[in-house]
Amino acid sequence: MYNVIQMELLSDKLLFVRYLLFLTFFLVHNFHGNAQKDTVYFSQEMNIVPSSELAEYYIIIPQSKKELTVEIISLNSLKKCGGIELTKNKLSGPFEVYHDNGAKYQSGSLKKGKLDGWIEFYDIGNEFQRAEFYHPRKGMLAQYYFSESGKKVYSIAKRMSRFGHKYNDVKASNKLGNYINSNLEIPNVANDIGDPTVMVSFLINPKGEVEEVKISNSIHPDLDQAAVRVIEEMPNWFPAKHQGKYVYSEFSVSIRF
Repeated sequence: MYNVIQMELLSDKLLFVRYLLFLTFFLVHNFHGNAQKDTVYFSQEMNIVPSSELAEYYIIIPQSKKELTVEIISLNSLKKCGGIELTKNKLSGPFEVYHDNGAKYQSGSLKKGKLDGWIEFYDIGNEFQRAEFYHPRKGMLAQYYFSESGKKVYSIAKRMSRFGHKYNDVKASNKLGNYINSNLEIPNVANDIGDPTVMVSFLINPKGEVEEVKISNSIHPDLDQAAVRVIEEMPNWFPAKHQGKYVYSEFSVSIRF
């Protein structure tokens, strides 16, 4: 028996969202006609405070007839959104958000208040982690990262890889299960362990071939070997596709002996 798990990297909540939403509300309801007040200070809870000594964030708002250019800066943790423009109460433009140590955490752009295009994520050492592609109306459409071997791997794409069926996930899953059940060799040691389950992760390359097969939870060498063998000997998959091109994708299978 088997279970199939399509791996997805859960997106972190974008740190700048609450600042931008609050900013929009503040500008619309509180700032019209107040051209003299171009710097506003906020506490960590986003309440207005009278001075920088009491503030966690401040907002610089140069005012013009047509639009406002807004810069949001965290006084302590260096989170920053720069170059954001507010036109007709909609925020647009590039942004960057920083870790507490000053290393870049996120970069990307907004279009009329919505994430637009590729949003890149970095760890505290400024190493690239992943990128997510957003459409202003449709939301997140793609996500990729780089494997240890340097391959650009999509965990989300317009069409993900499937085994045995090009368009139907249920039929593809059933075909994968039938293949594993028919071809898995069960070592004798499985009878002594009691319902052992081995998780196997792997990549599907743009040609549909299996690469980089790995055991995620080793139970016994004989079981690991049997699980890897049945995956490596699979026929080709229908590869993932993004923007008209075949790409690397990830998959994980739980094999129950």
